[in-house]
Amino acid sequence: PDDFDQFWQAKIAKLEEVPANPVLTPGESGRPDIEYGLITMDHVDGGKIHGQYAKPKKAGKKPVLLIFQWASPPYPLDKSWVLGHAAQGWLVINIQPHDVLPTEPQEYYDDLPEEIKHYESIGNDDRDESYFLRMYLAAYRAVDYAASHPDWDGKTLACYGTSMGGQQSLCVAG
Repeated sequence: PDDFDQFWQAKIAKLEEVPANPVLTPGESGRPDIEYGLITMDHVDGGKIHGQYAKPKKAGKKPVLLIFQWASPPYPLDKSWVLGHAAQGWLVINIQPHDVLPTEPQEYYDDLPEEIKHYESIGNDDRDESYFLRMYLAAYRAVDYAASHPDWDGKTLACYGTSMGGQQSLCVAG
């Protein structure tokens, strides 16, 4: 639309009014050379962005890899999705597509409201209420966090995902 740039800049400005307040909760990687943990950041409208991270314990600057997940149905994040990349030298941040905790038992995800399991219909006729907008802004915040991370090498910041995560990757890369 003709007003897309204005629309998107207004949404980014709204996001930037909310401090990210990243909280890193260290976890067990199961590998002596890899640091692993969970990350939570604040999001618009009182929401949260949840994910996991991993990086080599070796000091020095690293390339960043952001992983965005498929979205349906909600599910836990698997450590293996970040550990292998970290073992190859990446600082990896893997973001949950919904405002749900990233590592709960399957029953937690099964018991989520039906509406979130059919997220694609939430606000699908209103760009200001579209559920996808929440995902895009969460991905934007993750990129912003990664680009400000003291371990980032300042050169390589890559993102990928499958299904809805692929779409998020294309949006934030743009």
